[in-house]
Amino acid sequence: MNLELKITNPLLFNRWDEAVLTGKKYSFFHSAAWAKVLIESYNYRPVYFTSMDKNKLSVIVPLMEIRSLFTGKRGVSLPFSDSCYPIVEGSINFKDVLNRILKYGKSRNWKYLEIRGGWKKRNRGHFYRSYKL
Repeated sequence: MNLELKITNPLLFNRWDEAVLTGKKYSFFHSAAWAKVLIESYNYRPVYFTSMDKNKLSVIVPLMEIRSLFTGKRGVSLPFSDSCYPIVEGSINFKDVLNRILKYGKSRNWKYLEIRGGWKKRNRGHFYRSYKL
């Protein structure tokens, strides 16, 4: 399968919320309103990895690029969010998506990538995984 991932800013994506609502795993934290809060409040850069299949979003991995004097530059999905699972539907393998994101992070000189509220829940609470780049 030829996976075409694009980097999307949900504030510039026409009808983002409508497109996201077609998925089953949508939460408020996937919305353009939440992205706007993070962008305007913290000056984060939105880096949402997306892919379309038959005019529907089949991949949504919402990330913000964060620059900090203390922790350096990194990608976080998504800061200050209770739960914002990456959405990967159909026959797409999350590992393929993750490898592309890690490659992008290296090209942007991220120190690490954080996936919060990831694709699986662990026993109690939400999944958290950090990848050092």
